[in-house]
Order: sequence, then C-alpha cells, then structure tokens
Amino acid sequence: MRTRLMAVVGALSLCLLLSAAVSAQQLAELKKTTPEQRAAFLTDMMKARLKLTETQMPQVHDINLKYAKQMQPILEGSEGPFREVWELKQFNHGKEEELKKVLTPEQFQQYLAAKDEIRQKMEQRIWERKAAARANGTPE
Repeated sequence: MRTRLMAVVGALSLCLLLSAAVSAQQLAELKKTTPEQRAAFLTDMMKARLKLTETQMPQVHDINLKYAKQMQPILEGSEGPFREVWELKQFNHGKEEELKKVLTPEQFQQYLAAKDEIRQKMEQRIWERKAAARANGTPE
C-alpha cells in the first residue's frame, strides 16, 4: 500500500510540478497526499535525475516544499480539475526561477528536458485512453 501511495505521489507530483497534463482521476489521487510527501518525493527524484549535491539538496527541498504548500489550497478547492491544473501551472514559473538560481545550467537543462519528456508521455497516455474509449464505445 505504501509503495503504491509513493508511486502515485511521485508520478503525480512530478507531473503537476513540472506542468504536465493531469487527468481528473490523477488530480483526485494527488489530493490524498500532503505537501511534505510531495516535496520529499520530488526532491528525491530530482536528486537522482539531476545528481544534486549535498548543498543543493536542502535548497531544492525548500523550494519544492514551498510550492507544494502553495498549491495545497488549490488541490483542496472545488474549482474543478481544469481550473486547478491551470492554477497549478501558474506556480511553475516562479518555481523555475528559484530552481534556476540553485541548479547549475546543465542541471536546469536536464530539469527542463525531464519536464518535457513527462509532458509528452502524459499527453500520449491521454490520447491512448481516448482512442481506447472510442474503440470500446465508452465515454472518454
């Protein structure tokens, strides 16, 4: 159960925090996590993927936690998934500016590449689900 929760937290945190497309079901799963869980998992993923230094780790964690806490009221709101995703994307610009000050230029480019890769994968999954739903005659 904990492994599944961490997988959901990780995937959804990364998707939202990197401004990827997110389904309503995924957004509902993300609402079950705490800002601390999302920040910790995202920081661990960034540590592995970007090879963060010991100096960068607490700075990146603080940035991730700051934005995870800022997005909590949005996740708890009742605006609807499209509005929520749009609002969450608004946080991304400020977060990227802060990360740019902590990461090396190479790490920041890796971060942007990872963000784009995740966005593309999420879009592909959405299209695949829609195609499968159409093929099965079920609503999208």
